[in-house]
Amino acid sequence: MEGPPPQPNRRARLFELVGLSALVVAQPVFSTFQGNATDLVFRRTGAADIVAFGLLFALVPPLMLWLFGWGVEELTDARVGRWVHAGTVGGLAGLFAIATLKDATELPMAVVYGVGAAALVAAVALRLRSEQFASVLRVSAVAAPLFLAIFWFMSPVTDVAFADGTAEAPVLDMTNPTDVVMIVFDELPTLSLLGPDDQIDAGLWPGFASLAEQSTWYRNATSISPTTPTAVPAIFTGQWPTDTEVLPTVANHPQNIFTLLGASHDLTVHESVSRLCPTALCGEAERNSSFSALVNDGVDVWWGFLSPERTVEGQPEDFRIPQSDPSADNKINRWLDNIPTQPDGHQLQVIHSVLPHQPWWRYADGRRYGGDPMAATVVPEGLTGDLEWPDTMAPVFAQQRHLVQLQWTDRLLAQMMAELAQRGQWDDALVIVTADHGVSFKPGDPIRGLGEDNTDGVMFVPLFVKLPGQAEGTIDQRPAQTIDVVPTVVDHLGAES
Repeated sequence: MEGPPPQPNRRARLFELVGLSALVVAQPVFSTFQGNATDLVFRRTGAADIVAFGLLFALVPPLMLWLFGWGVEELTDARVGRWVHAGTVGGLAGLFAIATLKDATELPMAVVYGVGAAALVAAVALRLRSEQFASVLRVSAVAAPLFLAIFWFMSPVTDVAFADGTAEAPVLDMTNPTDVVMIVFDELPTLSLLGPDDQIDAGLWPGFASLAEQSTWYRNATSISPTTPTAVPAIFTGQWPTDTEVLPTVANHPQNIFTLLGASHDLTVHESVSRLCPTALCGEAERNSSFSALVNDGVDVWWGFLSPERTVEGQPEDFRIPQSDPSADNKINRWLDNIPTQPDGHQLQVIHSVLPHQPWWRYADGRRYGGDPMAATVVPEGLTGDLEWPDTMAPVFAQQRHLVQLQWTDRLLAQMMAELAQRGQWDDALVIVTADHGVSFKPGDPIRGLGEDNTDGVMFVPLFVKLPGQAEGTIDQRPAQTIDVVPTVVDHLGAES
């Protein structure tokens, strides 16, 4: 006569689910965000959110599955509970097989899902009949804390969550202390500002033309990188990048314009993509994304690993690093509002605005058109998978949209200049206006990488330097680079350590 089934070891079952879920849910999500940690910098994701995000994806899914199995068993009996747990183990094993084959092979998806189904059946059978298999599953629970430790402390995410943002500024001796204003635009080639005479077209760009009339325009200035996470730190540090994979944080770039002048100047700073200004000097940065949005993207990432569609270079189709900031103009206004109207000492006022960067979705007066800009694809319409313009029509349309959005950017520049002048913080300040990199609309060439005929669009960027008291514009034809900005500031301030 068959006796009653043994009482389930519910704690052991939880360990089994924790281990399998770590392989199926946590690891794919963590690895994707580790490889795209710049997105976390852009979001201004803090340590608390990253810790909560890690715990959520490592522990909540297995806990929910475990509670479901427990509830079913309480409502029925131990035999049903045992089958439900075995089915859950099999389902996770099948999903793991699907995700692994999809990422590592080019097998047809029908075959991938067939293997996943076979893995499900095999895992159910083994869990029901083999205590050794169950023991192995329990041991796999160590994967969860291991993946969490890697995600938090041994990956690029570490610099975002736990990097020291309290670096102190050195005390400098200055022979010519003055206010400093730095305005950095994004994806703006000098070529877009030029008229038929190769001068700034005052009819289209009155803001930039006005700036040129009262500053030194370095006509042959070039950027040092086509990507913002590398180009902007180079501007703020004056140093060549040694590793393009390094995150744009103060931990990786401790010597920068903010730590240089933080002891002598009051800082008003807005960084759109980087986080080079220590919290001790600039305070906590404004959030660009909520925790719920981060979780939603994590869910999208996980689904991308399991969906029938193939990934591109290992990145799920649903994961999108934002290409622009819908509130960039509002952040310019908030930056202006945060500048003291009656400062006690010298000021360092810095803003990096994600304008006129794609997606191009603004009219010249600032009105929006099209859909949600943050939902736009990473690749602009018409580009190939290699980020090249394949024909003559797509880049023409794209360039027109770029120029229209640049008109709105020009109006915002004029607004910043007028506001600072009205406050008496323009004429006597050292003002530098530049851009991180350019953009190309040449058919057959990359949009930002160097091609056969796009150097003028990709490399050459505006660089204007208005000295204190300067009222007449000049053009300097000497070669210059964006890494010359910080040395220029140091030179004009007469700063020495």
